[in-house]
Amino acid sequence: MIITDTALRDFPALNARQGDILKLVAFAAMVVDHLNTASGLNDIQLQAVGRLAFPLFALVWGYNITRRSVTQGTLNRLWLLALLAQPGFWLTFRHTGVEWWQVNILFTFAVMGQVVRFMQESSQRTAFISLLTLCAYVPASGASYELRGLLLLMMSALFCLTTGRQQILAAAGLAMSVLLLNAPSGGVMMLSGLLLSLMCLTVTCRQVKTDGRLPVARWFAHLYGLHLTVIGGVLCLV
Repeated sequence: MIITDTALRDFPALNARQGDILKLVAFAAMVVDHLNTASGLNDIQLQAVGRLAFPLFALVWGYNITRRSVTQGTLNRLWLLALLAQPGFWLTFRHTGVEWWQVNILFTFAVMGQVVRFMQESSQRTAFISLLTLCAYVPASGASYELRGLLLLMMSALFCLTTGRQQILAAAGLAMSVLLLNAPSGGVMMLSGLLLSLMCLTVTCRQVKTDGRLPVARWFAHLYGLHLTVIGGVLCLV
């Protein structure tokens, strides 16, 4: 099965610039949240802002991954960047109880990427790889939303592939998965993640009409590891 742009023709999709802006907003919110946690400040308002990061990343990921064929080479690069980011991730959050073997969020995207690759190219090899990565990921995902993160990515992709009534159902499922994502943090964080994400999405789609890419592209995975390395390094020195 090949997932292509034709699946998106019946509903308005994010253009490239809108996706880039949403990623910038999500990245800024994520960095603020990480600094808030790593510094021990634990400000509730900053935590609430940070809840919009992963839902926005997930939505942009859903649009992107359903528009093109996923290659193993692309996934291999993502696996490598996830491994490189892991030391910084542990150094940044070890004081919060995160163990060295608990993986960062890039692994979540990589695992779901393997699942989508299996959907696009069903074979014994892709089935084995996707099943193996899922089995290895689940026990180590305690610091990266566990199965809730995989569910959100799956619902994002499903939302981008459906139309009509099915899309309405997928949108409801997507909203529920965003609420579920932050359920362990309580009702305030659940609503913050959903409402702030919807607000950012609405404002971006209404205000940004041009389709040209921003100068920065394909930077998230690299900057994710870099900012964790910087924060973790500073924590080791102080």
